[in-house]
Amino acid sequence: MPTDMKGKIVAIDFDSTISHCPAWKGVGVFGKPIVNAKWALERLKDMGALVVIYTTRREIPLVAAYMKENDLPYDYINFSPRNVEQKLSDKKIAADIYIDDRNIAFRGEWKDTFLEAVNFKRWEKKDQEKAISK
Repeated sequence: MPTDMKGKIVAIDFDSTISHCPAWKGVGVFGKPIVNAKWALERLKDMGALVVIYTTRREIPLVAAYMKENDLPYDYINFSPRNVEQKLSDKKIAADIYIDDRNIAFRGEWKDTFLEAVNFKRWEKKDQEKAISK
């Protein structure tokens, strides 16, 4: 297992990746933290990664409050210093790794990626009870 993430930026989606939120329930309505989210965030930070939480939610102060209330470490919300350093657009968070509940990793082969896309099911549809923090 690698032990050094120094200098890497890890962008992590908020809803259904950190906060259990299988469906939109309104502004400021969040679910309980996903099991082991805190553990993973702490390990990433310990390994030297910069953790960016990204979300389409507009209530960023409420997301920040949620992260603080649940003792979930992070560096930024919807901001990456790399965007500024490299004079990039702010439309996408510049990162080395993206973690999201709706992603499919492209591994250089479009036929495999296409099949994954047409057969995609979110993790919450599979086994949501195990993922909710008690």
